[in-house]
Amino acid sequence: MSEKQQHTSGPWFQGAGESSGIVYDKRVWWNSDGSRGGETPNMRVCVESNNGKADAALIAAAPEMLALLKTASKKITDKAILAEIDRVIQKAEGERR
Repeated sequence: MSEKQQHTSGPWFQGAGESSGIVYDKRVWWNSDGSRGGETPNMRVCVESNNGKADAALIAAAPEMLALLKTASKKITDKAILAEIDRVIQKAEGERR
């Protein structure tokens, strides 16, 4: 069995304007003189698709959604829903069953 994968910790941020198809792990922006503002990201995901802006928004929300699923799994009693939540958490954490 493989070890649990560790993802880049959130929060993640979606770029703005022409960079709206990019997700960063730190707030990044460019100043009017072209210099970088904000922090230098450790992670950058570029989404290149017809739905890039929407896909980037979904990716940026992923750490919060995973945390919410983990919290919900402690409060939900329906076994079928819990099984699905557990499956999605395992998928997000790189575990396959």
